[in-house]
Amino acid sequence: MTLRSHQHTITPSSWIKALLLSPGILYLSAYLALYGAISVRLNGTFKEQIQQRYRGGTHRITIGAVSPSLGLDAITIRKIEIIPTSGCPENQRLQTNLEELSFDMPDLQKTLFSNTILRQSASIASEKIRKHEPKAQ
Repeated sequence: MTLRSHQHTITPSSWIKALLLSPGILYLSAYLALYGAISVRLNGTFKEQIQQRYRGGTHRITIGAVSPSLGLDAITIRKIEIIPTSGCPENQRLQTNLEELSFDMPDLQKTLFSNTILRQSASIASEKIRKHEPKAQ
């Protein structure tokens, strides 16, 4: 089906091109690409940064997944396990499992472009996780 005007022929393909190039679709595509890139960065380098902060201590940590909020102003860390190492004192030998930990993370979108901000964010996340670490009885 084609609509004809005296200036242009309008076809379904021209309608699809117009839809795909509309500002709303372009904005949505850019936002989803940014959100996906931040998710990949959080589940890769960010997670490694947090785990690195636990190396050589009394506990080690494993993290299942890290996901940003849709507003890019908070993160959720899922399946956190804090496991005692061989150097852990007897009175602190407790394993902690957290299903989910959510907290505000300002400037989350900047972690994609700055390693300094990524390290600062990992430090904030480590502090939040350490609050759940087993303490001496």
